[in-house]
Amino acid sequence: MKRVLIIGMGSIGQKHYQTFQSLGADVRYVSRHRQEGGISFSQVHNALSQFDPNICLIANDTSQHLDTLKELLSHPKPLRILVEKPLFHHPAQLSVQAQKMVYVGYNLRFFPLLQRLKEEVANRTVLSADIYCGSYLPNWRAGMDYRKTASASSHRGGGVLRDLSHDLDYTQWLLGEITPHSMLSGTFSNLDLDVEDTVLILARAKNCPALTIRLNYTDHLSQRYLHIICDDTTLHADLLANTLTIGDTKENFEGSIQDTYLKQAKAILSPTPSPHLSTFEEALKLLHLIAQLEKMPHV
Repeated sequence: MKRVLIIGMGSIGQKHYQTFQSLGADVRYVSRHRQEGGISFSQVHNALSQFDPNICLIANDTSQHLDTLKELLSHPKPLRILVEKPLFHHPAQLSVQAQKMVYVGYNLRFFPLLQRLKEEVANRTVLSADIYCGSYLPNWRAGMDYRKTASASSHRGGGVLRDLSHDLDYTQWLLGEITPHSMLSGTFSNLDLDVEDTVLILARAKNCPALTIRLNYTDHLSQRYLHIICDDTTLHADLLANTLTIGDTKENFEGSIQDTYLKQAKAILSPTPSPHLSTFEEALKLLHLIAQLEKMPHV
């Protein structure tokens, strides 16, 4: 039986805990706060010595990822490690050998709709693309004050650039490396935040000469889609409706975004990791993109 250690038991840590348990793994966790049920540890080093996990999942605040990862990599026994996205608060380098042990939780790569879209754009000439992800932050976590979450805090790694980096990741996964041209960002709503709630990026990608990416915490309608214009047709992927429109034809997909956590967990448990897993190198490149965007003049 695989032994899985979850470090951090916020909402995403609890999701991973339940997912790995459903797959029959022996799952324990490290948390500052006592949770109902399960076996917990207050310190990572105690969990490593007493539980002896095969797999570790880092799900604490983004600002703590790097220190936690270094502690896990110093353990004498090799571990397979999954870091919840984004990889770090700021770019940091690890040894090449250490990188091979680390994956990053960009689970939307396991979404069948996006996998199909990847196949479609691979065989076409893309002219332009519009990527949109917007929802209302106070509605994200039922019963939790959004102001107390990491999403609303700069020192904990919040803000839409990092919080919604899934959309940056799958854009690069689909269209190639992004080269930004300009960005407009800021806190434009009356939400109580010390991070940006809106970002508009104008860029190009390796396989897309004209690219816009729009991310926000403020859309009360909740929308997430990709609109890709090719030389022979137009593709529209609605991630919430789980549909892909190619020209005049609309295809409905089974499953949900929530199912991607299960598929990602199965990939981590597998002796041969799936090519859909995000590698350390890919996630670090994305972090450099975020750092580059933050340094740009904000129009």
